[in-house]
Amino acid sequence: MRESELQQLELDVDRGKLKSNELLMRLVDERSGFENLIGSEIKSPQLFATVAQLSAKAVEEDFSPQLKIKLLTQLMHSKLFDDSLRIYLTQLPLLLSRNEQEWQTVGFVLQIQDACFETTPQEAYNRLQAPILVVRANLKAMRSLVTCPSFIDEKLDDLSDKLEEMTAKQLSMQLPPDALEAAARAERFQQPPQDFRELTIIPTREDLAADFKNVFLQANRVKGSYPSAEVYLDTQFRLMREDLVEPLRRGLAELRKDPVGRRRIADIRVYNNVKVRNVFYCSNDGISYAVQLDTESPNFRRTNWSVSKRLIYGSLVCLSCDSFQTLYFATVQDRRSAQFEHEGILKVLWVNQPDEWLAFSNKFVMIETTAFFESYRHVLETLKDMDPARVPFSRYLVECQTKVRPPQYLQFNATITYDFRPIMPETAHHHENLGKVHIQEDQEWPTMESIQLDDSQYAALKTALRNELAIIQGPPGTGKTHLGLRIAQMLVHNIQSRRPNFGPILLVCYTNHALDHQRNSKAACCTEKRRTDRIVYDLRTKLHGIEDKLGRMCIDLDLPFRRLIKFHLLYDFILPEHLASLEEHAPEHIRLSAMESAARRRHRAEASDLDRLSELFNLWILSVGVVAIEEVELSLDEALAAEDENIDLIEEFIFQEAYEAAARIVSGDDRDDDNENDDNVRGEGDFEFDVRDASHGLLSDRPGRREEMEHSIRAEVEREKAVDIGNCVLVDQDGFQTVFDQRRQNRQIEHQLQIQEAMPEQEAREIVHIWSLDENSRWQLYRRWRELYLLQQGEKIEQLKREYNQVRAQLTEAVYECDRRVFEASRLVAMTTTGAARYRRVLRQVQPKIVIVEEAAEVLESHVLASLSPGCQHLVLIGDHKQLKPNPAVYELAKKYNLDVSLFERLVNNRVHYDTLVYQHRMRPEIAKLMQHIYPGLQDHVSVLTYPDVMGMSSNLFFMNHQQHEDYVEEMRSRSNQFESEMVVQLACHLVKQGYSQSQITVLTLYSGQLLSIKRLIPKFPLMRGVRVCVCDNYQGEENDIIILSLVRSNDDFDIGFLKTENRVCVALSRAKRGLYAVGNFDLLAESSRLWRRMVDTVAHEPGCYGDALRLACQNHPDEPSIEIREPADFRKSPEGGCNKPCGQRMPCGHVCKKACHPTDKEHAEVICKMPCPKSCSKGHPCPKRCHEQCKCTVREPKRIPKCGHTQMVECWMPAEKFTCQEPCTLVLDCGHLCSRKCGEPHSYQCLARVERRLPCQHMASIACSENSELFSRCQQPCGAELACGHRCKGRCGLCNQGRLHVPCREPCERVLVCGHVCRSSTCHQACPPCQQECLNACRHNKCRMLCGDACVPCNQPCDNRCPHGRCTRKCHERCDRDPCNEPCSFKPKNNACKVCKTGILECIGLCGERSHLIVCRCCGTDQKFRDIFFGTEDEPDAKFIRLDTCGHVFEVTGLDHWMKTPSPQNEIVRKLCPLCKTPIMRASCQRYRREVADVEADIEQVRDRIAQQQLDLRTALRGLPSTVEAEREKMLSDAEVLAASTEFANWMAHSLRKNELNRCGMSYKKERYGEAAQLQELRRLQLLTQLLQQLSKISSTDWFKEVNAQPVRHPETADFNDLPQLQRTRPLEFASIRMSIDSIRLLSWLEATQPLSEYSVQQAEDELFRLRALAHFAHLHHQLRGCTGLDEETQQAADKAMEKLDKLLKALTDGSRFNETRQKLATEIADQINELVKSVVRVTRLERQMIVKAMQLPSGHWFKCPRGHVYAIGDCGGANEVAACPECGATIGGENHQLAAGNAHAPEMDGSEHPAWSEAANQMMGNLQLYD
Repeated sequence: MRESELQQLELDVDRGKLKSNELLMRLVDERSGFENLIGSEIKSPQLFATVAQLSAKAVEEDFSPQLKIKLLTQLMHSKLFDDSLRIYLTQLPLLLSRNEQEWQTVGFVLQIQDACFETTPQEAYNRLQAPILVVRANLKAMRSLVTCPSFIDEKLDDLSDKLEEMTAKQLSMQLPPDALEAAARAERFQQPPQDFRELTIIPTREDLAADFKNVFLQANRVKGSYPSAEVYLDTQFRLMREDLVEPLRRGLAELRKDPVGRRRIADIRVYNNVKVRNVFYCSNDGISYAVQLDTESPNFRRTNWSVSKRLIYGSLVCLSCDSFQTLYFATVQDRRSAQFEHEGILKVLWVNQPDEWLAFSNKFVMIETTAFFESYRHVLETLKDMDPARVPFSRYLVECQTKVRPPQYLQFNATITYDFRPIMPETAHHHENLGKVHIQEDQEWPTMESIQLDDSQYAALKTALRNELAIIQGPPGTGKTHLGLRIAQMLVHNIQSRRPNFGPILLVCYTNHALDHQRNSKAACCTEKRRTDRIVYDLRTKLHGIEDKLGRMCIDLDLPFRRLIKFHLLYDFILPEHLASLEEHAPEHIRLSAMESAARRRHRAEASDLDRLSELFNLWILSVGVVAIEEVELSLDEALAAEDENIDLIEEFIFQEAYEAAARIVSGDDRDDDNENDDNVRGEGDFEFDVRDASHGLLSDRPGRREEMEHSIRAEVEREKAVDIGNCVLVDQDGFQTVFDQRRQNRQIEHQLQIQEAMPEQEAREIVHIWSLDENSRWQLYRRWRELYLLQQGEKIEQLKREYNQVRAQLTEAVYECDRRVFEASRLVAMTTTGAARYRRVLRQVQPKIVIVEEAAEVLESHVLASLSPGCQHLVLIGDHKQLKPNPAVYELAKKYNLDVSLFERLVNNRVHYDTLVYQHRMRPEIAKLMQHIYPGLQDHVSVLTYPDVMGMSSNLFFMNHQQHEDYVEEMRSRSNQFESEMVVQLACHLVKQGYSQSQITVLTLYSGQLLSIKRLIPKFPLMRGVRVCVCDNYQGEENDIIILSLVRSNDDFDIGFLKTENRVCVALSRAKRGLYAVGNFDLLAESSRLWRRMVDTVAHEPGCYGDALRLACQNHPDEPSIEIREPADFRKSPEGGCNKPCGQRMPCGHVCKKACHPTDKEHAEVICKMPCPKSCSKGHPCPKRCHEQCKCTVREPKRIPKCGHTQMVECWMPAEKFTCQEPCTLVLDCGHLCSRKCGEPHSYQCLARVERRLPCQHMASIACSENSELFSRCQQPCGAELACGHRCKGRCGLCNQGRLHVPCREPCERVLVCGHVCRSSTCHQACPPCQQECLNACRHNKCRMLCGDACVPCNQPCDNRCPHGRCTRKCHERCDRDPCNEPCSFKPKNNACKVCKTGILECIGLCGERSHLIVCRCCGTDQKFRDIFFGTEDEPDAKFIRLDTCGHVFEVTGLDHWMKTPSPQNEIVRKLCPLCKTPIMRASCQRYRREVADVEADIEQVRDRIAQQQLDLRTALRGLPSTVEAEREKMLSDAEVLAASTEFANWMAHSLRKNELNRCGMSYKKERYGEAAQLQELRRLQLLTQLLQQLSKISSTDWFKEVNAQPVRHPETADFNDLPQLQRTRPLEFASIRMSIDSIRLLSWLEATQPLSEYSVQQAEDELFRLRALAHFAHLHHQLRGCTGLDEETQQAADKAMEKLDKLLKALTDGSRFNETRQKLATEIADQINELVKSVVRVTRLERQMIVKAMQLPSGHWFKCPRGHVYAIGDCGGANEVAACPECGATIGGENHQLAAGNAHAPEMDGSEHPAWSEAANQMMGNLQLYD
């Protein structure tokens, strides 16, 4: 039955067309295929839902009990309630998140199961017990995520009751003896208080408060069986969970007793003053958050986080702010980032994320458990999901039966044969009988010698291949790893590879280290890798898009805590009455200021209501400084009433005091001393989001790119949403305006933004007049609005989070599906036990039938159990329970509850068959003797009896005893011993000096702290590089030739830690093959451990193997006494690895070796002898070199050179024929100069002699004789040309391309800006930035504090231009509405008598209304100082004068009036300057010229506004500038690729361009370094390059360029052409092509080298592009004229005239001067004249003629032209028989009686014919023809 048929049935049932009885009949019909459908695995949730709904509908009525039973029986025996139900339940949470109607499907399933119990209860009990338990377990696990409907609970309870009833009936029946025994055993176990599946994996508060003694636990059964699988699972789960919980419980109890932390707590790590911040990150496991640790705490600062095991990935942490009454659990995601080291930011994933984030305004205490949570979580989850009825190998694991059966896949196929050849030598592969061995027949097995196994290994191999449970104990060195490899090879080759659907073999190890070791051994078996399919890629792309949105939202939510956010964002959250009050109750002066500011910001005459409200809102927040201004303000009238001499001082005082008082208010400097310290820059519970890590997710990006993107997004968000405080102005009631220090202002505002306290909602509703609120209340109200805004944004964030988690869940499912396919396609899958538990869903579907567990005795039983799937048929456990055992975190659980007993050991204790390997193949007998204390029956293989002695040591085994104390490593919770570290490192170096390679030596230690201590010493000892240093726990299963063991423990407390553990001692002492050297306090060990006492006694009885001094032996001097090493410094006695005697041996050269005794390099092949060489050459000259150097006689002697006959002084060793004669060459070149080479060198035909020649730039230069002066571009003469800026060019003539492309001008700018200041912020070639000097705009009221380039805030005070004759009625910043007063000043000094002449009277010679009085005495001539002639009117008797207050100069009024009214040159907008000192004349200079100053200032403000608008537009355009630049570069390079295919010259250009552009992309134009201006210049440069390439590409495709076929030009300086002037006269077209090539290369090189491009540089480049276009046009016209032949006399004259013009144009284009606008205009005029001439000569191009002739398909001689040259054709015979008018000019064309009309002529240029088709010549040709029959 197909899915479409089911859907149609469902549709018919829903519409009522199909009743239940009809549906039942359809489903049970064999032809329907329904039974086959439910018998297969249904993976689609939609299909499963349809099947469940139809089945429930079919059995809901009793129409036909027989058919109903048949259908229910089919359902019970199908996979619907097995695999299909499990698949559906795993997808149920995701389905319910999309549609809650999926609960109906669960109801249908329960309805069907209930019907089964009603009809066939016994069969239902047997078949449906497990499915019902699975449904119940899954629904319980989902209750924390979804709410289960009541009808589901009711149906599930009914089914549970029926199950219990059936179970009671089963127990009441007669049981067999074994079942009775099992029931009796069950009575001995206590009944658990609850189902262990109801326990949470994360501990609860009740768990942490409970007493360990009262926790319900049952011991692991070391001997004997479990009563049931349920009890077995319960025991393993509770023990494993308690091992996780107890360290946390015990540490928390100690913390409560000592909250101050006076002593260290062993089981937990405590972190105080922890802040939880709502900063989230995207990770593979979901949305993680930020926890900030106190980086100033001593604990944090002294921890070496680079090696510490604290807070590693997967660690469980618990946070609380109420003495752990409320618990928040999280797992660590990442602490490796730089943020953690600098800021203490730790990324965690909440396990129980709180709903109320306000709780995080407190400081937290965070504790970390020492139990590694990640290794517990997945195992516990697997145990909870495990079905008791399907526990794998329950026969042995639960019942502990000792009789082991064959694997299930062998039970039903006894004839299966195995191929043994994969594990045998290649020489045995030809035996065919080895390929077909019946595995159960011993006689058919190959011998153990042929397989290369000993008898114990041979027996173990039989057990592993025959039994479904194989246990192999392998003592150290017995080859269990080797045997495991053989077992895996046999199973892979014979079982997995022969059965396509068998599934992979699963190899399980406990640690990653062991896994890597096993994987390397079995690498050939693992062939598959994960392949990511399209759906995973699409989901990751979608997830990346959500991450980008979350990153932007991060910045959005961070902004309100750093900056004031704009009004429009808060508009929806402000009450209507508050909006009305904001405008209605605002003071008039503030409202007017807001209107003007809004209009000013928007550059409009009137602003919108929203803009006006926005400005009012800003002033409402910032207007708290008005009071401070009022305290020091003096009115203008009071100032004018003061004495004239003190006016300036008073005004300065008013301005300065008002400024400082208001600035104190805004910056917060006059706060009370009781206020909070400003150091608290961020509240403890602030929301903060970080976009830098928001993009860390399933897709990675480059860090540099991410930071640049974050900076760009953050700047854009701030522009869009943050208030620009620098443009806000504080005003008072009289309109005084002050712009304050923005940095101090921002500090005060940021302080207010960090406060969390907001106004309550009820209090906010009671406020009517918001302008009457004080500062604190205003900020509280603002924070109320901000809080509402953040809540809205938070909802958007949560929606994105939900979407992210949903997509992540889909991605997880897709990745699991990919993993499943990889697993199914693999032959062998290797993973850790934790990984197997993590991938339990995949393994449950793949169902590995064979599982091999390596080092099984080291693995907790629950870990092994979690690695087994229900389909497992064959389990091989390989290990040794006498070596490392499982290591629980809680010691009591190991000792009282047997948690440290592995499954391997438990099965051995219960007498399940196991094989022990007895022959060790590793240790030499002295070392193996130590193992006899642990393995009495261990025997030595013959291979270990032939090991050579360890070189450089007096014994192969040595225990060095010492008393140096250990150290405790706090951050690693471990131990170290510095003495031992130095000893083992020095000993390893000594062994390397003996000739051993570093790979033959391993340094082992039992503590990770000691491991770190040893590794810190390695850089000081180069010989240690390559020596492996490892802890014992990671070295189990490995071996090496020499082992150096550091035992570390040495103290006065007789505490040796886990050195007393037999298993670890076994591992530590059994890794060496040839030599074992242990360093430790053996007195302490022997005193503290019975095992160590026996070990020490054994070694002590061996001579020379025990003591407090290590004994070294010299290989070269064996008779010398051994060297005793008691401390690391004693190794100096053996500097080269031998003794301290000199070597003294004779080296191959005959000299004696002076090195110290060295055991390696006895042949002295590597020793460098530095004695003088004793050899002589054949002529008796002694060798001058050292002994180790190659002999070469360097004595010079005269020799005759055979080639030339010259005599030269040649070194003795060199033959004369190989010597290069150094005499000058005598060859005379064509130019008359001698060849510049030596006599023995090849001749050079390019003359290099320097000659003086005149270059195209008219400079004289010394160049090589062979160089073409026309192409020489390296002229070193100074350019000196006057640039557009007025400066002289500082470049050289060659660099400036003979004045056509100048280098940028580097002179200081010094341009006078519109404001009157001189630009000093840039060099001359750069555009002037806005003026950065202090603004000159000032009046008597105040002074502008902005930068000069910024827009000034207009002064709104009444204009002070007044006098007794009139006054201005406008505002200060407006143009005065009164004329200047021309009345003389009436000021009379109180004492007007002249103190000089005593007779004269003092009077003012100024004008009325001016502030500065010019007091003089005309009698004594004190006014003469003002009468120096400047304007020429100063000496008139009635002359009046005026003083400019800004500079102090005095001028005559009429002359200065004329000066002020004189317009500037070209009507430029410039300030009027003082005629003497050029100081700008401002409003404050004098009252008379306020109109003129106001007019200039208004013009300047318009310029500033226009510049501001341009900058705003530019910023908008620059948002996508980087991508635009890259797009333009891609376009340019694409054009280069197109051009490269045209010519060799073009290919060279394109290659050079690509190389240069790659360099620029790699290091030059980065936005953060060069800014937006450089980006714009780069864009312009690329556009110019693109224009050049497109132009060249167009030229290269023309006919004339292809026909000319110019020679390729490699470079202008190296090109070799004929004489260019001659070429210009004889072949102008080729000359033009060459010039275009040269000019293109020079322009390209100049564009690549010039950086940055100024406007003048761009203009030069455009001029050169114009020149190239003009040259191309010249070539086109010349090519057209050259193709015209057979012209009449008039047309020929026009063609000659056009040629003359073309010659003139070519000279204008190639004379070497700059092609400026004037020359461009001249060239354009000449070209236009030529175009007109060419039109009259060339009617049709050659190509067009060819196309026309071909299209007409006329014979030759049929083409003619009218009197004016227009071409036409005559058909038929070609003779003219008809008269017509020319369509071009109207002239008569054609003719009559085969005669052309007057003026018409034959047009041979069209088809190349010699005569018309109808002519005498044609008739003559026809007459010559002879015809033959």
